[in-house]
Amino acid sequence: MLLLGTFSDPSAVLQSRRLVNPETGRPYDVVIGLGADTLPEEFGRVVLKDHLYAGENAQALKQAFMQHFRGPLTARSLDTHSNGTTVGIVGLTNGAFRGVREVHVMGPDIGYGGVYLNKQQLARLKGHGVETVHVYRNRGDIIPALGEMSKDLVKSIPTAKVAEHAYKAVVAMRGLSTATGGGTPMIRYREFEPIGVGFQNHYVQNYVSQRAGFLKGEVKPAAEPQDAKGVRIYIDDEILEKVLLSGTTQDTARTLQRLGQQLAGARDEASREKVLTGYADGLKARFKAARALRKLDGLVAVSLKAVVMQAERYVSRWDSLPTDLRRPGPITRIHGYAIQETTGDILILGSREGGAPIEMDDLTVGVCAVWKEGKIPLVSLDPDPANPAAPQKVRVQGIPRDSAFALTMLEADYVLKKLLAGVEKVSVAGYESLRDVLVRDPDTRDFSSRFWLYPIQPAAGDIQISTDGNLAVFDGGAQVLSEEMVHTREGLVGTGKTFGPAERAAASATRYYPALAKQRPVFVKLQSLFDIVLLSKIWQQMNFRFPLLDRLCELPYAPAAVPDTYPAIRVEFAHATGQPVVLTGGVLARLGAGRRASLAFDDPAIRALASLARQASRSGRVAASLRNVSVNVPVADPAQQGRRELARIAAVKHLRDGDLDRAREQLSKLLDADPYDTETMLLRALTHFRRNDLDAARADAQRALELEPDRPDIVVLASLITYEIDALEGRMETGLKALDRALASDPGSVRARVLRGSALARFGRAGEARAELRKAIELDPTSALAHAQLAVVELQQGWVAQGKKWATVAHQLAPQAPQVKAVLALAELFGATRERGERLAREVLAHPASDPPSKLVALIVLGALAAGRDDWPAVDEVIARGRGIAPFSPDIAVAMAHTAQELKQPAIARRYLQQAERLAPNHPAVRAARQALGR
Repeated sequence: MLLLGTFSDPSAVLQSRRLVNPETGRPYDVVIGLGADTLPEEFGRVVLKDHLYAGENAQALKQAFMQHFRGPLTARSLDTHSNGTTVGIVGLTNGAFRGVREVHVMGPDIGYGGVYLNKQQLARLKGHGVETVHVYRNRGDIIPALGEMSKDLVKSIPTAKVAEHAYKAVVAMRGLSTATGGGTPMIRYREFEPIGVGFQNHYVQNYVSQRAGFLKGEVKPAAEPQDAKGVRIYIDDEILEKVLLSGTTQDTARTLQRLGQQLAGARDEASREKVLTGYADGLKARFKAARALRKLDGLVAVSLKAVVMQAERYVSRWDSLPTDLRRPGPITRIHGYAIQETTGDILILGSREGGAPIEMDDLTVGVCAVWKEGKIPLVSLDPDPANPAAPQKVRVQGIPRDSAFALTMLEADYVLKKLLAGVEKVSVAGYESLRDVLVRDPDTRDFSSRFWLYPIQPAAGDIQISTDGNLAVFDGGAQVLSEEMVHTREGLVGTGKTFGPAERAAASATRYYPALAKQRPVFVKLQSLFDIVLLSKIWQQMNFRFPLLDRLCELPYAPAAVPDTYPAIRVEFAHATGQPVVLTGGVLARLGAGRRASLAFDDPAIRALASLARQASRSGRVAASLRNVSVNVPVADPAQQGRRELARIAAVKHLRDGDLDRAREQLSKLLDADPYDTETMLLRALTHFRRNDLDAARADAQRALELEPDRPDIVVLASLITYEIDALEGRMETGLKALDRALASDPGSVRARVLRGSALARFGRAGEARAELRKAIELDPTSALAHAQLAVVELQQGWVAQGKKWATVAHQLAPQAPQVKAVLALAELFGATRERGERLAREVLAHPASDPPSKLVALIVLGALAAGRDDWPAVDEVIARGRGIAPFSPDIAVAMAHTAQELKQPAIARRYLQQAERLAPNHPAVRAARQALGR
């Protein structure tokens, strides 16, 4: 038996020789320790040195064994701790040990220095005879807390992968805590309640005694998994990295060493808590100081309690609501809230920035939709696919159709289209409309383009919150996105709907939005609606439940006259086709405001603002000025954001054109500059997916999900990518769970509903699939993919006419989309123009930007055509090509089995079904085929 570990001082090495192995009841045969004179020295060495040199240390260990034992050390089981894990695992794989059958990993680290326990490393262990790996992890450890906080130390300390690898190791061990089978050992993972606190848990004695207690049944596993960020404090990775990058490597080392010394000197948990809180606040203050800030002064506090109490008197005669209640306070923007628990009041903090004050009706509608019902406000002007120049239909979701909230969103959208088209002129220096861009850079393609108004997503630390959560301040913003930008956020690329000039025009409108708003007041009003959405989203994410907000939601609102259609807006430009460019679009108020976006610490300005807010609430007035106080809040740099957006657009163009290597290279450069840009991360995941690099795609999607688990659009897109990968690998049940997660985060996600409809169809639940897809079309009548997938369901059920109808509509909406072409090819199998189906299928396969699912559909078409010609060797080739795209997907083999059965070739049908069964015996399509073919 061998115990390998890092100890806090040299005497601990000698003392550890008396440690008793809980399995044998005897002392360990050999104990190897890497000691230090003091705890701070150990901290500095472990974090900044030893964990970075696992290979070198393991080689030295092997040489020592050869010198003292004349050969490798024989040990049936290996117990490791801290740096001992990296040294021990490398030692196992480099021949320092032999005969090891079990590895017990004790302590938080589970391997640093690039030698953590992932599947690859586990496979190596099994190759060296290891049968089982036991992981014992103590909840509440300081080391993993610091490790997970600083997993991007690599940016400050060259080659230091310390925390990132530790974090991945913990995730891997949790995910593999079952019999993995195949090429890896059995993994058993256990978490315990802490014995001692902080660095006390770094002693091996604690883990050994805890493990012994567990084996005897005296110590129970932790009831819940450890919090994602360790213990007691939360430091966002981006905040920590930006702070560390602001200093030198030596600065970072001194900071961490000082923290270690302070923790070592702390005598009790309260003292350690104070040290950690001070460390966290210092980082946050430095982070805030490094940001571009906007000074908010002259704030006004609006008492929601006073407003609601007085407004409730007019419920039955809302038209008589006084002006001071219809527009409560003079604020045109909202910058936060202050909760007064003693008075039961909520103060809305706002400012006066021109334009008409915020309407009570808008506040009521927005809070009720977002905070109470969890909806996402959306309006859209949808064109007629057969006649884009016809009047565009109004679509309203997430808010009442007859509300002024909806009307403002529609009017802002329509004014934006007029500005982009050059129908209305503005004198804003530097701003370029779409018409201006086209004049400077003509494009010969015929196109129609959609533009969307979105709120700007708060980045890490943009929302400043008091330590008790009762006060928050922020500064929201608005942006303009092209259809291609929106589609990348929905997991789609290559729809053929937009192109470079439209994207540059959108970026220009985003950059100059504040200047445009000064000349078009409707944009100021739209920004106030986005402020209401952000405020409500914060309350929702923080799970605030206040009777006062329920009372607000019970108030009526004055109905507005919202038209059914708007005339199409056209760019009058001498286009190559002689036809004008038609603009469509909408407004989508989707954003997240989770923990990552928040910066909570003890800020003097926040304390002063909270004090004035308490006084304002006690006054009983509807509105009160908060004089003599100002707060600096982070503000997004439109120019910088515009540059990043244009760089993403360039990457999207490469992806759309099929230049996947250049797309990946450009996206990777963007992530090198900002490793926390989850939108770019997911765009790279899509690129990996198109390249059929599924492991890399899953890794990027998972990382984005870990970074922003509270942001709906990120959760949705990461879940959709995960589903697509699971579906290709034959794990349909797991994939369906990912779609359910996406819809739980955003019930209005059209893409999630389309994929869920596709999944349900593969489970043989055609009725549910049809209902899901019809819901997707109801949510977005312009979704080509929803129509295309509904066509697939109808065709599979034998409703050929209906299927062709939906496929035709999909083609009208997105004629160049590979997904649509693949479905059109499938529809041609049921008609007389099979040659067209073959041509379309080959176009899909030839286009480098086609996604793997579309290629599989195209191959099914080619396989069916070959089977119809009795060319079964060609069918075999099609199945082989499909395996190259999706090695674990049985879809093509199942489809060919059905085709062979229809062609009265039962032996061939059985052969293809057997192939499918070998790939994925429990796949729903395989089970259904087995039943249909009588097996």
